[in-house]
Amino acid sequence: MTCATIRGAVAAAFALATLVAPADAARIGDRHYVVQYDHDQNKFSNALRTGADFLAGGSGRSFQIMLDGYGVLSAVRGVAVVQREYMEIKRKHPDLVVIVCKESADSLARANKGRRVPYLPGIRIAPCNGLRAKLEKDGWRPALGF
Repeated sequence: MTCATIRGAVAAAFALATLVAPADAARIGDRHYVVQYDHDQNKFSNALRTGADFLAGGSGRSFQIMLDGYGVLSAVRGVAVVQREYMEIKRKHPDLVVIVCKESADSLARANKGRRVPYLPGIRIAPCNGLRAKLEKDGWRPALGF
């Protein structure tokens, strides 16, 4: 390979990277979300860390984690070890939003014979029917890798 060929290959790779990178890179004002349907603590931990990294990158950014189905169990106090990590991240990034879907929370309350379910501090309970479509309509994007 000649030096000119290597320079041409490097220039082509750089041009391709500059075309692709700005579209995928997070910018100020970006809004991303994650939906978790299962009680997988590694996935919840990854979502928390991704949210913390995303929010630390710039002002005006928003990140939401929606817990639905068995994923709601991740937000019940005392159920998982990853909840300590949630508390640390929530303290550093109070703008990280974790939502428990009301439909799943109601189902859990019925299974708990009407007793109050102790959710972690800072958890919001909101209806999730149509929420994903509304978020995407408002410009939110799913976080990559989830």
